[in-house]
Amino acid sequence: MRKTKRKGKNINPELIKALLNEVDDQDLFGQEGFFQKLKESLANGILEGELEHHLGYKKHNKSPKINSNRRNGHYSKSVLSDEDTLALQIPRDRDNEFEPRLIPKGVRRFDGFDDKVISLYARGMTMREIQEHLYEIYGTEVSPELI
Repeated sequence: MRKTKRKGKNINPELIKALLNEVDDQDLFGQEGFFQKLKESLANGILEGELEHHLGYKKHNKSPKINSNRRNGHYSKSVLSDEDTLALQIPRDRDNEFEPRLIPKGVRRFDGFDDKVISLYARGMTMREIQEHLYEIYGTEVSPELI
């Protein structure tokens, strides 16, 4: 994978400030804290993106579908990260062909996730940079559409 600077969309610093202004300092950390919810939301969003990529269409898309496989709800999964437990909603497909890459089936530990999430935001990364970052961490290439 090339290490060139690519144009993309940066994370808006004002959005981050607005989110942090909504939270008390005491509500930042812990099992019910802001960063915990942010990690869970990010992981669930990535998993939803993986399913969209797998199926070939976005949720609620009314255009004709390429194949007969469809979404089929979610199942709950608790995954241990470095210091806490992430409560995730893993999406399913009807044909049971979807294999999540972020947290594969059967995996119960997700070490280093805190550092990975913080690094994505700390870098103020573009979509292409996030793509390269995921390649560095997981050794897998994902399309910008999947991100």
